[in-house]
Amino acid sequence: MKQFPQKIRKLYSLQGKKSKENFKGLKICMVIFDVVREHQPNCTEKEIESYMATWLTQCTLRFNREMKKPTSTGHEETNG
Repeated sequence: MKQFPQKIRKLYSLQGKKSKENFKGLKICMVIFDVVREHQPNCTEKEIESYMATWLTQCTLRFNREMKKPTSTGHEETNG
């Protein structure tokens, strides 16, 4: 699910709660479910939903952490 830009990901929750958009209503969500089922046939829908909900919940935290990282200037020192 890293193909979505972080700015977009933080706008969604699985069920669309807390003033966020409903990710489960998107076609891409169905595609993700299908791919997971293809590669993990024993995985239940509840397990997939749980993982996706947790992942989406953490998007804002990851976004904020990325924004705090210093940008690289390309002048990093090397030891050696």
